[in-house]
Amino acid sequence: MSLSKAAILVEVNNRTGRSETDIDSILKAVLLDLTIDFPFLKGEFYRSTIAGTPDYGVGDTIRNVELVKIDDKDPLIKINTWEEYQQLIAEETEADRDEPTRYIIHDRILYLWPTPDAIYTLTIFGSYIERNVDTIDLEDNFEEVLIQGCCFKLYESKSLGASPPAVLHLNLYKDAVDKLKRIYSESAERIEYNDI
Repeated sequence: MSLSKAAILVEVNNRTGRSETDIDSILKAVLLDLTIDFPFLKGEFYRSTIAGTPDYGVGDTIRNVELVKIDDKDPLIKINTWEEYQQLIAEETEADRDEPTRYIIHDRILYLWPTPDAIYTLTIFGSYIERNVDTIDLEDNFEEVLIQGCCFKLYESKSLGASPPAVLHLNLYKDAVDKLKRIYSESAERIEYNDI
């Protein structure tokens, strides 16, 4: 399922009485807001390690790293502090390199310990920021939220964020977000245990 930027643009123009041709930056801002409101937008991200390299950038797509695995084995143990990581690597030699068992995220960089001795496949599990505005990979029930959010952000970008129409769209956006939160929390609560 994906939502169409073109359809959102048409609705934003209809509802605001404007004739905008580009809402990419506004749509990105709304998608970023939704990632904060809905941390259930989760995914798996893959990358390969390089022997002798302990650090890997996580990029700006991953909002929050929840779990890291190597070659689909048990999850790595998260290192609690940067200082603890510094102590672990302080005396590490080339002979100490091995399959990593621990990790820490510091300044958007994933550090592994011990330093990998070979090529491994990292699987990073986490919530992500939807940044593709051309094909928005969200369910259809997010369309109204995106439209209302874009309407408000459009007014806001024109320094009209406090105007009555902008406030109306902001309130409609908040209502739509609350409705989605209820829908998704209810669906999580409906999971039942069935003993066979």
